[in-house]
Amino acid sequence: MFVYTGLLDFIDAMVEQGICSNKYNALATVLGHEIAHALARHTAETLSYLPVLIALSLLTVDSELIASIFTYFCQLPFSRLHETEADHIGLMLMAAACYDPSEAPKFWEGMKLVNEEGIDWFSTHPADDKRQKHLEQLTAEAIAYQDKASWCGDMQSKVSQLIYKRITRRRATAGTTHSAEMAAMWDGMQATTNQPPPPPSATTIPVP
Repeated sequence: MFVYTGLLDFIDAMVEQGICSNKYNALATVLGHEIAHALARHTAETLSYLPVLIALSLLTVDSELIASIFTYFCQLPFSRLHETEADHIGLMLMAAACYDPSEAPKFWEGMKLVNEEGIDWFSTHPADDKRQKHLEQLTAEAIAYQDKASWCGDMQSKVSQLIYKRITRRRATAGTTHSAEMAAMWDGMQATTNQPPPPPSATTIPVP
């Protein structure tokens, strides 16, 4: 899996405009969705339709008509179903990875600003507005799942300690405060963990 820099720039713009609270949750929304496609084997399922389309095209002279009917009544609905399923699975993956699932609907709120809303019946993807509302309905489920995941609090605490120690060590080595760098490092992470920076004495994680 790879991510285009244009997506990262777009996420930064949404954070600057206050649509998303931090870039890490927004990026986790996208990555969770794409990982979900792979876990659910959506590509393989889509390819399984091809033999049916080929067989139908051989049975009639007007193969273009058959292809159009198959596309609008079979392929596109299943594609939208795949996207909706990937949104759901991706949201749960996001919650399991200790990111804030309530940020996922905000990402699609930002997408509505750049995408022209058409009739999703003719599209491979559901309309951004529908995706936003669907994720809003699933947020409570994802948060409840995350609350049961006891590893989240422990992991977030250890990551906070690790980052704080590395920043402190880098600051001491350079002999400056690195205030801009520290602000950038803490941006989003505190919003994700909802925890204050650990004290300087927090050294429970060995750093090579």
